[in-house]
Amino acid sequence: MRPTTDASSHATSSAHDLGRSQSAARVAMVLQTLFSGGTYLFVKSAVGDRAAAGPLTPRQLMTLRFAATLALLLGFVVIRPHSIRVPWARLAKLAFLGVLAVPVNVGLFFEGAQRAPTAHPALFYALTPVFVFVIEWAGGRTAASARRVLGLMLALLGAAVVLSRGTWATFLPGGTDGEEIFGDFLLLSAAVSWAFYTTLSRPLVAELGAVQVMVTTLSLGSLIWLPIGIPLSAPLDLGSLPASAWISVAYLAVLTSVLNYSLWLFALKRLEPTQVAVFSNLQPAITVLFVWMVRGETPTLSFLVGTAAVLAGVTFVQRAKT
Repeated sequence: MRPTTDASSHATSSAHDLGRSQSAARVAMVLQTLFSGGTYLFVKSAVGDRAAAGPLTPRQLMTLRFAATLALLLGFVVIRPHSIRVPWARLAKLAFLGVLAVPVNVGLFFEGAQRAPTAHPALFYALTPVFVFVIEWAGGRTAASARRVLGLMLALLGAAVVLSRGTWATFLPGGTDGEEIFGDFLLLSAAVSWAFYTTLSRPLVAELGAVQVMVTTLSLGSLIWLPIGIPLSAPLDLGSLPASAWISVAYLAVLTSVLNYSLWLFALKRLEPTQVAVFSNLQPAITVLFVWMVRGETPTLSFLVGTAAVLAGVTFVQRAKT
């Protein structure tokens, strides 16, 4: 009977350890969701909007953010030099991913965020799984089930409702809020570029590991952007920037670029992808709550209806079987 007792105790201990690990992962995703929701507020605080420009332009914010991000990543490499070993044969692919992640994705995001309402970026980035499915289906790497197609159509319809501002006349010549609509299309393009990054990085993540791909692509993307971004950011008087601008830069570099990605990887190792996705899908709601609390912006009915349709469609696409 003793072996049976020992085996039972071991199984109980393993189950307990698994439960603690999954609980820690859920806490990590709660923090990741909260930090992501705050990202859009700090971007808006830094770049402002059409009514009142912020202390930084989108290009200046990009330059400062990725200069700080690069410094943090280089510090990580110095502390753990043996953790990053990238084959030279993969350098061109990683550099291309860096361009997608930094100048393209973040550039479109910052420019769109300055023009569009504060809560919209979180909603359009929630469409990323839908765009990933379309890219993989077009490339023949996944099949399109009826449920996935239904989810795709529902998510895109929801996005169209948000873009319409409650009236389809918005899309006609002379429609209202043309600059705001342009901002939304920039945000949609940013989400598409992130979907391409997600899809193209998967083989490299499987080969090199997530940490190496993250550190290398962000570092290369920052190195490619900074020689372009510094001249485009002129004139920039660092000494005259208010504390709020530096707080935004620090938040985006430390929390959004480094800590948030680490929390995501920590959770993904301990939870199923669908469980992690549940937390990601909460980001639009968290952002709306933050925007209402901090900026006093009440979501419109068309935004709420469109958001519900987008999240329902994304859920269909994520959970459907091929």
